[in-house]
Amino acid sequence: MYHYIVLDPKTKAEKSTKYLLEILDEQITADANSDFDLITKGMFILISSSEIEENNLLKLYYERQIAEQLFGFLKDDLEILPLRVHQESTLKWYLFISFISLIIFIEIRDKLKNKYQFEEAMLLLKSLKVRTYGDTEIIGELTKDQRLILEYLEIDLAKKPSA
Repeated sequence: MYHYIVLDPKTKAEKSTKYLLEILDEQITADANSDFDLITKGMFILISSSEIEENNLLKLYYERQIAEQLFGFLKDDLEILPLRVHQESTLKWYLFISFISLIIFIEIRDKLKNKYQFEEAMLLLKSLKVRTYGDTEIIGELTKDQRLILEYLEIDLAKKPSA
């Protein structure tokens, strides 16, 4: 096992500033441990089964944190099912499709600008109807919410996609 004591300068600056402001505002009282608390802000211990270059410690730590958040999205927001697969290739394809879904989900969620929840937007767009007569497509009348959602998603239904 390898262990590393890591200092994240950005986190140290943010946490130290917040801590000192709390002391100044008398939200917390300074005591004998205050110096130690201030010195250790932004520090953490990283334990690894393999040796890591010191230059890559912070980068790898935050990449792992991002991966955990993505799996959290997959599990909580996209409600992926428990994996019961018999072949490694099935697992790989399932994860591939799940990650593509996750990327689309995050893009849509970000574009909705907290005005609509993802599920709400999809339910509202679900009732959108298009009638096809030969080569002609007629889009049903849009509700105000549907118009706003399409605007947030930067989708112009008047434009025909190029084939």
